[in-house]
Amino acid sequence: AAETATGTRSLVISRSTYPSSGNYSGHWLGDNRSQWPDLHRSIIGMLEFNLFGIPYIGADICGFFGDTTPEMCKRWMQLGAFYPFFRNHNGLDQKDQDPVALGEMVTDASKRAVEQRYNLLPYLYTLFYRAHADGNTVVRPLFHEFPTDEITWDIDKQFMWGKSLLVSPILKPDQSSLSLYLPEGEWWHFEYEQSRTERLTGQYVIKTDMKSNIPVHIRGGTILPIQQYVLRNSSNEDTRNLSLYIFPQQDKASGELFLDDGLSKNTIENNLYILYQFSYENCIVQVTKLGNATWNDLTTNLMDVYVFKVKTVTNVEINNTTKQFTLDDKLNVLKVNANMELKEITSLAWADKKNGCQMLA
Repeated sequence: AAETATGTRSLVISRSTYPSSGNYSGHWLGDNRSQWPDLHRSIIGMLEFNLFGIPYIGADICGFFGDTTPEMCKRWMQLGAFYPFFRNHNGLDQKDQDPVALGEMVTDASKRAVEQRYNLLPYLYTLFYRAHADGNTVVRPLFHEFPTDEITWDIDKQFMWGKSLLVSPILKPDQSSLSLYLPEGEWWHFEYEQSRTERLTGQYVIKTDMKSNIPVHIRGGTILPIQQYVLRNSSNEDTRNLSLYIFPQQDKASGELFLDDGLSKNTIENNLYILYQFSYENCIVQVTKLGNATWNDLTTNLMDVYVFKVKTVTNVEINNTTKQFTLDDKLNVLKVNANMELKEITSLAWADKKNGCQMLA
C-alpha cells in the first residue's frame, strides 16, 4: 500500500512482526524505559532481530517511558547512531529529550555521532544490500566473525556492523574508561578526518577519555568507503564525494560499495545498480564494477584514498596516470588525491621507484 501510494520504495516500521516481516518492514523494540539497563538490552534486541531476518531494527533512543538525564541521553545517542533504525522517541507527558532540550553536552555529542553515522552510510547501505541479496546480518555478534574464540561467545555489550566495524558503547553512568575486547587480528581505532589511529592486536584494551566519543574500531584487511561530507538529506544530492580507507592485514584487504538511486523499487532485481568491489594486494588496488545502472542524476566522485602501513613511496598512479600524494612517515599513512569519478577508476598503484612495494608487516 505504501509503495502504491508513493510510487517509490516504502518505509514501514512495526512493533508486531513475524517470520518474513523483514522482507517488507523494519521493527522497533517497543516501549522501553529511560534507564541505563535498557541501553544494554537494546544491543541484545538488535542482535536477536538480525538473527530473525529483520535487520532494520532499533530502540527508542533515550527511552520511551520516564525522564531521561543528559548523561544517559548522550550515551544513548552515541549508541543509537549505530542502530540500523535510528530514532530518538518518547511518550506523551515525558520530559523533552531531543539533544537541544538537554543542553550543550548532549547536543555536541549527538552531532558528532550523527555525523559519524552519515560518514559511514555507504558502508551501512552496502550491508543492507548484502542482507537483501544473501540474507546476511547487518548488526552481528562478535562470535559470528570469530566463532572459535570462546571469549566472544558471551559478549553482548559490543557488536559489529558487518565483518569490519566493531562498536563498543558506554552503558553505565559516570564511566570514564572502558574495557573492551578485540579478537585476534589487527584493529585500528579510527575517527574520520583525524589522523589519530592505533594499530592493535587481539586483546582486552582499556580505553580512557570517553567524554567525546565511543570507541569504534576498523578490522585489519578492510577497504572502507567513507562519505566525505555530511548530507542534510541523504536522498537529495546530485553529487556524492567519497574517500577510501585501506587497512591492509598480511598485505591484503577488500571491500565493496553498493549504489542505486535510493528510491526506485526492485533495483537489484532489475539490475539497476552498481556494485564496486575493491581488492588490495602488493601495493595495487583493483576496482571491479558490477551491475547495469543507467541513472544519470547521481555522480559519485572518489576524492581521496588513504592507505595505512605504507613505508616509502615515490610514485602513485591511477589507471596508469600519475597522481599527487602525501606520505605521513610518522603514521605511515599514504594519502592520494584521486579527484575522479569512481566509475572511471580501474586500478590504483604505488611504489618506491628504487625498492618497489614498501609496506609494514
